[in-house]
Amino acid sequence: MQESKGNMLSELTVKKYIESTGSDTAVPGGGCAAALCGALSAALGEMVANLTIGRDKYREIEAEMMMLRDKIRRYKDKLMLDIDRDARAYEKVMFAYQIPKEAAYEDVRNSEIQVALKEAAQVPLEVANDAIQSLFLIEKVVKLGNKNAVTDGIVAALIARSAALSAMLNVRVNLDAIHDMAFKERIEDDMEELEKKSIKKESDILAWYKSA
Repeated sequence: MQESKGNMLSELTVKKYIESTGSDTAVPGGGCAAALCGALSAALGEMVANLTIGRDKYREIEAEMMMLRDKIRRYKDKLMLDIDRDARAYEKVMFAYQIPKEAAYEDVRNSEIQVALKEAAQVPLEVANDAIQSLFLIEKVVKLGNKNAVTDGIVAALIARSAALSAMLNVRVNLDAIHDMAFKERIEDDMEELEKKSIKKESDILAWYKSA
């Protein structure tokens, strides 16, 4: 993570974040972008809920909408933190690979690399899971909430699915170098299930929108 530039990535302005992403450094990269997209998706879902709460037309569902909003907000906050968690995990991998290759350091180097790679795989897996969990909440907000903001909710759903699938790409790139087969198989199984859920849920929401 670019500590020398002063701020956590999640604290940068939009302009500065985009400029940093386009620079010649590897961070922020795809993993950070996936977490950012997940947070943005959740924020849009939260917005739709807030545009519903307090409206007379939706008074009967206000309590449920407030509950949905608060749950989505928690995912938004966690995904914001995951921008920096992903960057730190990447840094740990790079640090491990910088350990000297001499025989005296070989065991330590190999062990540190494997530990770092597992963390670098686990963080985006959590991002994917959180994006999908928020997607399920967004579906409810879209279907129940303010009809004037329905397209904002659909955008939120599309971004959530993209965030999940993008995060899983970053899981896979780290899995390739992990030696622990049991760990790899567990993560692969988790990803297969998450991928199916995200694609199906997005499809369901789009089908509902087109028929509404």
